[in-house]
Amino acid sequence: MILVPTPSLPVYPSAQMEELHTTNHPEIFMVISLLIFFCTSVVFLLYDRFVEQRQRRVLYAAIQSTANVLILEVKVKERTRKLKDSNARLEEANRKVLLASAAQLRHFACMSHEIRTPLNCIIGMSSLLLETELNPQQEESVQMIVTSGDLLLTVVNDVLDYSRL
Repeated sequence: MILVPTPSLPVYPSAQMEELHTTNHPEIFMVISLLIFFCTSVVFLLYDRFVEQRQRRVLYAAIQSTANVLILEVKVKERTRKLKDSNARLEEANRKVLLASAAQLRHFACMSHEIRTPLNCIIGMSSLLLETELNPQQEESVQMIVTSGDLLLTVVNDVLDYSRL
């Protein structure tokens, strides 16, 4: 319910109170109100400008970050491609090394056969020769052949063992 003053009742109970609550210069209050409005408007405009500048800086930083991320992604893709190429070349080189190693083992196996066979023949024939009648100088020479053949066979076997490793 809204109470509306009736014309028969005075608003102020006394003339003294009316003087206290009314002003003779309402323009002063109007100017003060306008100054307060102007000051608050300036404060809000300054605050809005500050917030806008801050938002621009944040937006610029976000754009820079996005650009940096894109640059990094391109660099990562390029580096990944290079690593894949390097890995492919390494795998090819590894395959070639394995093939060369297998060929080397085959070569050593053939070489061992080619060296051992005549060496065993020399050692065997020299051993047989030692069982015959020889003068001391001949016996010493044949014994040197057998010993040298055994040493040479040991060296060949060691080389072949190392090559298998």
